[in-house]
Amino acid sequence: MSLFSHFRALWRQDIRLRTIVTLSLLLGIILLVATAWRLGEIRTSLEEATRSRAHIIGRTFTILEAVALHENLHLRQSVLDSYHDDPDIARVDLLDVDRMIIASTEPGRVGHTVTDSHTTQAQEQGSEIIGYDALSHESHFLVAVEPLQNGKLITGWVRIEFPLAKMRRQVTLATQESILTGVLLIGSTALLALFSMHRISALFRDTATRLQTTLTSLTQQFPDLKPSVEAPGTGPPFTLPSQCGEIERTVALINHTLGLLTRQTDLIQTFTSWLGNAVTSRTSQLTDTVDDLKREAAERAQAELTLRENETKYRGIFESSRDAIMLLFPPEWKFTACNPATVDLFGADSAEHFTSLGPWDVSPPFQADGELSTSKAPTVIQRAMQEGSHYFEWMHRRINGPAFPATVLLTRITLQGKTGLQATVRDISEQKRTEQAFRDLSEFQKAILDNAGHAIISATPDGIIRVFNPAAEQLLGYSAEELVGKQTPAIFHDPQEVVARAQAFSAELGIDLEPGFDVFVEKCRRDLPNTHEWTYIRKDGSRLTVLLTITALRNPEGTITSFLGVASDITTLKVVQQELTLAKDAAEAANVAKSQFLANMSHEIRTPMNGVLGMTELLLATPLTEKQRHMAHTVQQSAASLLTIINDILDYSKIEAGKLQLEHTDIDLSHLLDDAVKLFSEAARQKGLSLSATVTPTIPTVLRGRSDTTQANPTESDRKLH
Repeated sequence: MSLFSHFRALWRQDIRLRTIVTLSLLLGIILLVATAWRLGEIRTSLEEATRSRAHIIGRTFTILEAVALHENLHLRQSVLDSYHDDPDIARVDLLDVDRMIIASTEPGRVGHTVTDSHTTQAQEQGSEIIGYDALSHESHFLVAVEPLQNGKLITGWVRIEFPLAKMRRQVTLATQESILTGVLLIGSTALLALFSMHRISALFRDTATRLQTTLTSLTQQFPDLKPSVEAPGTGPPFTLPSQCGEIERTVALINHTLGLLTRQTDLIQTFTSWLGNAVTSRTSQLTDTVDDLKREAAERAQAELTLRENETKYRGIFESSRDAIMLLFPPEWKFTACNPATVDLFGADSAEHFTSLGPWDVSPPFQADGELSTSKAPTVIQRAMQEGSHYFEWMHRRINGPAFPATVLLTRITLQGKTGLQATVRDISEQKRTEQAFRDLSEFQKAILDNAGHAIISATPDGIIRVFNPAAEQLLGYSAEELVGKQTPAIFHDPQEVVARAQAFSAELGIDLEPGFDVFVEKCRRDLPNTHEWTYIRKDGSRLTVLLTITALRNPEGTITSFLGVASDITTLKVVQQELTLAKDAAEAANVAKSQFLANMSHEIRTPMNGVLGMTELLLATPLTEKQRHMAHTVQQSAASLLTIINDILDYSKIEAGKLQLEHTDIDLSHLLDDAVKLFSEAARQKGLSLSATVTPTIPTVLRGRSDTTQANPTESDRKLH
């Protein structure tokens, strides 16, 4: 016998089974109908609230679009950002008339084209569309598409996606609770029929009376109930009575189930009320936003009026500016406009010629820092767009010409709804040359200061040291860090000497000078020579004498900007001067003694020489052979030359005494040469030499000079021949 046949026989014979199954089916059908009806009401209520909010948001964006949204990207994005963290909104997209996303709560979607059926249907019908859309993983959304109108013209669309997951969770929870309640009811019914069939029959005979009695006295009949099963919801726990019949227990379970359904209805009504309040609050916020937008629109209208009034002034400045001004806009970042100064600066043929170029066309391949111009230009453009302005130096290049340094000011501007940059370029070639010359001069001056052999010290007009070169450090033992900006030159001057000089300069200048910095510079202030010997005191306390020259440095207006002092150590020079003075005195004394000795000796020698000359002259007057006469004549000439030397010695004494007088006479050169040959011929003959003299015709025969100084010294000449 099959299982089905056994069940059919049991069904026919056992009234309890038929009763249990029948009651279970009836209760299940009733429960399903009631649950479906209640869930339908819940879903309808939630969907209507969501649809209402979608319509309000869509109308709000329509109002915003009509006010100023289409032309103000920043305001548009700020409104969208207010919905980004709203848990009841999944996404808001603003579309242009071609359904391309121009703004979104998800910036990554900007630029995409929406092709879903709702947007397509709304565009075809030219009206709002609200419907369901299913994305991945069974996550459903309520999609609303609202037109953005300017008058009767549709300028775009707003597409809103509301997540229905929250609503579906509520519905699912209610469904689960209903199913649980149904299972409990059906189970209770089955148990009731199974274990209390005879009592069910009795209760059914008097259902009305027993049911009424049970409902009115349920709590009174079971005052000692113990909680065993806690029902879901916010009500008290439900306990199945253990001392009553199955019908009573079933009735109690049904009543508790109805209570659960009532509490669920109250919960749904509470949620619906909260959702309505949230929509009202958000609507109020959007109304305030619309008011703000209206005020901003009025302010913008006033700003546009002011802008139009200033446009003429700006155009005049643009055209007459001596700086090169040009405009450039994305995405190509090519020049779109320029003033006449730009054409002149870059050597363009015309403004049209220049506006056909880009920044890279008027730049050398590499910038001064070695970076490629093509890679550095986008960086400075991006920074200017982000910060609003950017000032920097740039190497430009004239068209078909050399490169030149320039300063560039990039300023972000908005013209006719487009955001770009205004570039102001100024050629700084001359400035760079001046700066380089100044740097060279500064380096030259520093080299002079660092390598100068003299101490160079500069002070401000009020006496504070600001330059202290290495020679000064070596001279005085102080470091520049110890004195510059901290001390005055008085720190290394002898105080007593400063007091004495103050008195001396006061008398010289006719003023009252107090000992201090003025003593050093007062003559400079009056443009008087200011070179004096001063005593410096080194850091270790030792003293030295310097020759100090102080000069006042003035600006073009004649105002003194600083004082410059150059000091030379003359301590060694002073010692040398003293030694020279002593040596000079000793030399003069020795010279006087020498002159006296020479004068005495010359007189002592002249007496015998005069005797030799006299006797030679007497000898020549006697009869002599030719050879004897020649020898006597030679002795006479030698004696005369020696007498000349003696006279010269006396002349040197006269030179030292300042009494020498020079004599100038005519000299016969041929006669002079003959005498010289005769003087040395005997010595030459003894050596086997022949001595002669020849005068060329180009030599003059007469010379001007002292005849006695041209006589040869026979002794010296003879010594040379030997």
